Amino acid sequence: QRNFTAALKTEPNDFDSNYTLGLTAYNLEKFDEMIGAYQRSIEINPKHLGARYNLALAMKRKGLFEEAAQQAEEAKKIDSNDKDTNAMLASVYDEWKADLLKKGSAAVTEDRLREAVDQWKKVLLIDSHNAEAQKYISDTEPIIEQRVKELMVRGDKAYEEGAIATALDNWQQAAALDPTNTDVQA
Repeated sequence: QRNFTAALKTEPNDFDSNYTLGLTAYNLEKFDEMIGAYQRSIEINPKHLGARYNLALAMKRKGLFEEAAQQAEEAKKIDSNDKDTNAMLASVYDEWKADLLKKGSAAVTEDRLREAVDQWKKVLLIDSHNAEAQKYISDTEPIIEQRVKELMVRGDKAYEEGAIATALDNWQQAAALDPTNTDVQA
């Protein structure tokens, strides 16, 4: 690794040194270095399938699924028949969906319902027929709707009692839960 780092100091635009540094960083599980090396490789040679593939792999390993998908899609544009690239792309999307489902479930356990629904909606952008995300959303949205109603009633009551700060707090919580609700925004 030191030899490649030294070579890059004198010739930072050397594709082979950047690419090999990326491979070395992968073997050492230094994914930030790997990402940097492959990004530089792609700047030098944007059509290099291996650099795109490996960059997607590093991003996937770091949990940067959206970025990994973008790089895997770019690799697929270079060679749409490459089996490894197609398998990588499918794997990235599968892991990304699983990650979003997990984040949504974690948000529910912490009572962050809007955030949970937003995570599950991202799953549907990747896979519009994902039954799990659809069910989670259909189970959670009525709870949000009920909480918004309760917050609005509490806010209205607090306002009538002259507790303006409490009223505003309740209304703001309702707006955060359902930013598209025109009754809340009024």
